[in-house]
Amino acid sequence: DEKAKGLEVARAYSRSGNVTVLDQGENDGEDEAKDFWKYMPRNVSSPEAIRMSFKVKNADNKDSQIESFCPVLYELPCGVSSNLEMVARAKMVRSGAIREPKLKRHILNRRSSYLLDTGFHLYIWIGKDASTCVKNDALPNCTSYITQNKRPELPLTILKDGAETTGFDNFFYDGRPSIISSPTKAQSPPTNSFIKFFVDVRKVISDRVCTRVHPDS
Repeated sequence: DEKAKGLEVARAYSRSGNVTVLDQGENDGEDEAKDFWKYMPRNVSSPEAIRMSFKVKNADNKDSQIESFCPVLYELPCGVSSNLEMVARAKMVRSGAIREPKLKRHILNRRSSYLLDTGFHLYIWIGKDASTCVKNDALPNCTSYITQNKRPELPLTILKDGAETTGFDNFFYDGRPSIISSPTKAQSPPTNSFIKFFVDVRKVISDRVCTRVHPDS
């Protein structure tokens, strides 16, 4: 999904502020996105005219033939293995106005270590209670995975449990109300005993107020 990847790259470059997504024909008008269009003026002065010729090729219509990469999570074993066990594939989850590929956070077990291949970035996550053997073999197993699956040269980040980056966290949901909110349980109607108690309390308060306002009554 190109829109989801664009948002991921923008978040990686952004050091402060928010990332705004502009959809062509929806919210990218000059009146709606003034902060964007002010960097692209209509008229640009030039010291002299630039002339050049070029030829526009016809569209090959091959975009539909390209399969999008779905982020995959693998468990890293103790000992170097050529075949890692796949734990889960990301599913498209609505995040604000767009849908992004995400994994459930509770899949991460602190006694294990994992390799997350997002298609554009590799992450090694080391669980807090993972064995020494699993920790030592995490990087060799990642190297073996790259070789066996003929993955291109991708940036690799090694993360410890509790020290995750935003780029890594963006591929997970679960326990994050801003992304997916859990349905709230309907409140049960008050019981008869509670209603009686409430009425009794109001009566006591009312009697005290009347006594203060009308001390002779």
